[in-house]
Amino acid sequence: MNFLFPPLCPGCEVYLGIKADPARLCPDCAAGLAAVAREHLFRETGRAGLEVLYSLGPYGTEPLTRLIHKIKYEQKDWIVDALIPALRDFLAKARLQDAVDAVVPVPLHPRRLRSRGFNQAELIGRAVGEILGKPVYGDVLKRLKSTRPQMSLAQSQRRKENVKGAFGPAGRTLNPDQRVLLVDDVATTGATLQECGRVLGGMGVKKIIGFALAA
Repeated sequence: MNFLFPPLCPGCEVYLGIKADPARLCPDCAAGLAAVAREHLFRETGRAGLEVLYSLGPYGTEPLTRLIHKIKYEQKDWIVDALIPALRDFLAKARLQDAVDAVVPVPLHPRRLRSRGFNQAELIGRAVGEILGKPVYGDVLKRLKSTRPQMSLAQSQRRKENVKGAFGPAGRTLNPDQRVLLVDDVATTGATLQECGRVLGGMGVKKIIGFALAA
């Protein structure tokens, strides 16, 4: 099959070799991703509902941003598997295994979920949960209204207003003592994670940490 569909690096589309696993990055992209992760370990948010925001790297850097776009807009969900080595190294450096008890992905609106076929935040969350050995709960939060894509809005205040009241409890309750890792794909202003964190706080959760591939 590789003769018909030669494996290419999802980050730069360089040929990987006839026997290569297509769900991996070439050495240059893997090294570039690791370098970005080392430079952008975390940032303190100081915002209500979210204690700390971690990310694999800054939005706009390559190959990270290109990979996110391919997952999100080209429906190449298998690229999440190519990110697992970088995620594993990053999560170990961030020492999140002992800092959280459960992983909660940011939900998609049902209409967008049907259109895309998957929730990229949940795929990322499940990869993170498997690495950390923590349960992943996709039924804690639900999207109450369909909102404009955050990246289409220029100002942070507009992004905050865009997601205000967009999320609510989905049914599963969490122990207030559980430390939650809230996961999304991109968090440039943190408005979406902050709003989800506000809902979790209203459900009694006391410690909420954010994680996104890019921020």
